[in-house]
Amino acid sequence: MVRSSSIAALTCCAGLFLAVPATAQPVNDFTIEPGKRAGPVTRGMTEARLKTLLPRGQVKRVLRDVGEGNYECVTEIFSGTGNAAFVSWGTFTKNYEEETPKTIRDCQNRPSPSKPQGIALEKNPDKPDSASAWRTKNGIRLGMTVRELEAVMGEPFDFSVCPCDVGGFILNTGGEKKALSGISVLIDFPADTEATLKAVIRVEDDYALKSSDVPEAMAKNFVVRQLVVSLTD
Repeated sequence: MVRSSSIAALTCCAGLFLAVPATAQPVNDFTIEPGKRAGPVTRGMTEARLKTLLPRGQVKRVLRDVGEGNYECVTEIFSGTGNAAFVSWGTFTKNYEEETPKTIRDCQNRPSPSKPQGIALEKNPDKPDSASAWRTKNGIRLGMTVRELEAVMGEPFDFSVCPCDVGGFILNTGGEKKALSGISVLIDFPADTEATLKAVIRVEDDYALKSSDVPEAMAKNFVVRQLVVSLTD
């Protein structure tokens, strides 16, 4: 089950500060520090600068589906590799309601952007066993199971298994406030979860499921599908 979320929606309320110079980090560094940087994407970075840092063809202007019929004009970096990611910019504020040759052209013809707002990472559904080098300093990464995420957060957490656009999002927990500050995490879960675990799903609370209620035999199928990281104050 695939869900998308808007980088702009997260960055508007992250309350963090990006304070690392644009030239401070090597290109092959995939460390994520919410509110500071994501690999080579640091404060003051521009799309033009990224094109000089990354190999030819690995920086592309694209439309990204963020759900509910909305598309954002973003920059895909490390395109064509297992570390592909999407950067949103403060100088790009226009959203699109459809992806057509015309809207794609409009996105690609916009002036080179600056002021990075956030970065989105998504696990490739066509390559479920592929690994991404991106990870936070405390070890949050794509593909980690709910058990591994529990270890980072220090406690079980609630997440939605709603068959809707909020499905997969982690709900408010104590561990989230500390370990997930500035990060929106999306959990992928089997399509039959509602039927299989209906006895422990709280439908009235946005189909909340506590991670500790996921049976051990099923835990490997509940994995981090998407990370959206804020890079602004």
